[in-house]
Amino acid sequence: MCRGCETETMSHYGSGSWNLTRSLGSFISSFLKEKFENRQGRIVAYTDVGLVLIHVVTSQSFYVANPVSRQCVEILPRVPLEKCFWILGIATRTKDGVVLGYKVVLLKTDFSFLVYSSETGLWSLEASKRNNDNNSYSLLDKEIDYS
Repeated sequence: MCRGCETETMSHYGSGSWNLTRSLGSFISSFLKEKFENRQGRIVAYTDVGLVLIHVVTSQSFYVANPVSRQCVEILPRVPLEKCFWILGIATRTKDGVVLGYKVVLLKTDFSFLVYSSETGLWSLEASKRNNDNNSYSLLDKEIDYS
């Protein structure tokens, strides 16, 4: 995803199936302007069910939001985050189009993962193990290939 074009990218993704009265991009733009006018909120990930992950650099906090309904939940960092981490994204668990839960995933420089679960309201630290035979990492018994 290119920096600065997240709103435009999401506004084209899945918007045809939501029967909106105006473009999804206009919902996103107006929501960001209202909620984060001076706080530098930036969309860093989005889902197929309309949720967006917003990162506010100045406070190192995250928000999961639905720009159409204007619902927004702040996720505070578990501990002060290191300066160097990668925001991998947001994953949702749905049933019949209804969001049952979501997880926010951050990758630290040591290849451990910080995972926030909406079901528990907590961050967890998940370690990964490098498999030198095939240049992959294991996490929760799943292979992540980085070759």
